[in-house]
Amino acid sequence: AIDAALATAYNTYGCFIDCAAGNDYYGPVTYPATNQYVVAVSATNQSDAFASFSNTGPQISVSAPGVSIYSTQLNNTYGTSSGTSFSAPIVAGIASLLYSVNSGLTNAQVKSIIELTADDKGPVGFDTLYGYGRVNAYRALQTVIAPTNFQNNASSGSTQLSWSAHPSLLLQYYEVWRRVNNWSWVLIATT
Repeated sequence: AIDAALATAYNTYGCFIDCAAGNDYYGPVTYPATNQYVVAVSATNQSDAFASFSNTGPQISVSAPGVSIYSTQLNNTYGTSSGTSFSAPIVAGIASLLYSVNSGLTNAQVKSIIELTADDKGPVGFDTLYGYGRVNAYRALQTVIAPTNFQNNASSGSTQLSWSAHPSLLLQYYEVWRRVNNWSWVLIATT
């Protein structure tokens, strides 16, 4: 019944769905985070390293902070707690930010943006601890407030760039970067 509900939410209603991977100290990812329509989220600690309590496995999509997160507690108090249950809402929040800028995004596009803009951790590329990396809300938002009508006119050793700015109120400026020697990027202008 849960699998059917997740499939309906994802396919019929276009919902973005994420879930905590579990807190079994390197145990396998727990259900329903193993469902094909769910983005499984592991946890990182204050040092931006894998949280030792977090579950791991090939289903991990991304990781997010999950150690000593300040939140509500029992008896109307506040305090810190840890767990992948604190990591998953961070990913959901990033998805909500993306939708707030571009409500036309599909759930698959939101997942892809979150994965592609994550900061790679651990071994290079995808791994079973961090997935595609620790989420980066700033970089994710940059992808949906990109300029439109971009034009690049090169002549006589110079290049003129032009574009239409995105109307988002989140946008403050654009940076123009150039890749040097196919290796590093250098900031050459800020608009």
